Amino acid sequence: MKKAIAILLVLLVAGVAFGADPASLVINTTMSGVESIKLSTTALGVSTYTAEGLDETLSFTSEDELTVPDDQTAYVNLRTNKENSYEISLSGISLISPTVDTTIGYVLTPVAGTGYSVGSALTVLKADTETPKTADPFITYTADSTSGLRVVPAAFTVALTDADWLAATAAADYTTTVTVTLTAL
Repeated sequence: MKKAIAILLVLLVAGVAFGADPASLVINTTMSGVESIKLSTTALGVSTYTAEGLDETLSFTSEDELTVPDDQTAYVNLRTNKENSYEISLSGISLISPTVDTTIGYVLTPVAGTGYSVGSALTVLKADTETPKTADPFITYTADSTSGLRVVPAAFTVALTDADWLAATAAADYTTTVTVTLTAL
């Protein structure tokens, strides 16, 4: 009888152990979306992209009054983990000095590259002192569903208008702000 009870208990325990439903672990996560741009004088990557939205300054100087400064290259760096395509538009007024009355025009021209297509240049004339000129779109970033977090640097050149440079009154405080707008498509 003891043997029968022992065998019955072993079968009962084995039946419970082997007949139980398997346990499962469900893992859920939420990935926050990232959409930001940063202007820079060098192309950035995922590991070199730091705080977004920092302002960048391009300074144009010349050795003499007859030599227009060389064009400069800058970058609009898009950082995102979304599949979307994006559009960059620009607006700006001419370079103005608070100490003299002359102004200087300039041209921002997108440069072809990988991961984006170029749009129209931003051409600002010296007379454009109040109503901003626009370039829309300036750059269109291509949609990408396979990259996860990506940083796409889009190059553009900045050139001062030769005639305006030569006609400008001497001053060390010419400045302007170009507004860069990011739109998800």
